[in-house]
Amino acid sequence: ENYSKKISYDDLLEMREMDSEFVAKLKFYTLLLFIAFWKKPQLTTLISCRMIQISLQHGMCKDSVFGFIQYAGMTCNLSKIEEVKYIQEACRIGKAGMSLLKKYGSPVDIMPKAYLFYYGFVAVYLEPLQVCADNMRKSFEVGMSAGESMLAVYSTILSIKIAMFGGENLQACLTEIDYHLEVMHRIQHKLILPYMLEYRETIVFLIGKSASNLKGNCANNLE
Repeated sequence: ENYSKKISYDDLLEMREMDSEFVAKLKFYTLLLFIAFWKKPQLTTLISCRMIQISLQHGMCKDSVFGFIQYAGMTCNLSKIEEVKYIQEACRIGKAGMSLLKKYGSPVDIMPKAYLFYYGFVAVYLEPLQVCADNMRKSFEVGMSAGESMLAVYSTILSIKIAMFGGENLQACLTEIDYHLEVMHRIQHKLILPYMLEYRETIVFLIGKSASNLKGNCANNLE
């Protein structure tokens, strides 16, 4: 049975609250999703489908939000551009999930995750890229303040990528990258460093700056 066909904005907002037993299950699946995202990305859609199934059968909670939006994000990310019907359906589900996020007041433990997957993978088909980049920056700020440094740093990669495709000033993008490299140096976060340096090198090339000291002191310290 295709549970996604049952999803509408009004139905989600009017569904009963989930019992504590199933809330605990969804919290477990939320943690499992992030492990799968880094280690076994092919499992993420399966896990998020299970979260959606539980939510539609047993009611909603704030962790239900992430199930809907993560499913939408990974579907958009993994679908080919010509697979329009899958992307359109994923966008519909993602928008429904964002409506649910507003219902729960955008809690800080869910909002950064939701913004990461919605504005990083879904909204790029629906919203101006500048809007997506700005909201990815919000994901970074809230993620850092909530102690979700891994999520926050990953948000920076997507925000820079979207900003570049959206036509933002390249010098401003370069300044933003240097700021995030300094943040990564302070928290000793190296996983995303190669990607950030690749974007920096690309921008430096595009604006014609000298490649001397390309990586910057903070990047050198991280290596």
